[in-house]
Amino acid sequence: MEMYTDFAYVYDTMMGDIPYEEWAEYTKSILELNEIKPGAHVAELGCGTGSFTMEMCKLGYKMTGIDLSSDMLSVAASKFEDTDYADVVFSEQDMTDFSLPEKQDAIVSVCDSLNYVI
Repeated sequence: MEMYTDFAYVYDTMMGDIPYEEWAEYTKSILELNEIKPGAHVAELGCGTGSFTMEMCKLGYKMTGIDLSSDMLSVAASKFEDTDYADVVFSEQDMTDFSLPEKQDAIVSVCDSLNYVI
C-alpha cells in the first residue's frame, strides 16, 4: 500500500470532523442488540489510523485492527502507546483475505473502508 505511505501521517487531520465517538456508540447499540456486550472481541476491517478502534476500546471492547497499510498501522499503534488499551492487536492484512488468531464475537468496518474492496 505504497500510496498510503505519506497519507497515513495526514489522514487524521483530513478526517478531523468525523464523529468517531458517536459512531462507536451507534456500533455498540447494534452489537448489544445482538447480545455482544463490552468485553467481547471485535475485529475492525480497514482500521486505518485506529481512531474508531480507540473509541471502541473506551467502550470496553477488545479490539483487533486489520489494515493493508503498514504506515496506517504504525500511526494507529502510536496512538495506543501509554494507554490502558495496550492489548489491542494490529495486523497488516488484506480485508478480503485475512485470518485471526482467535475467534471474534463481531467484525465491523466503518468510514469508507469498503470502497477499497474491488
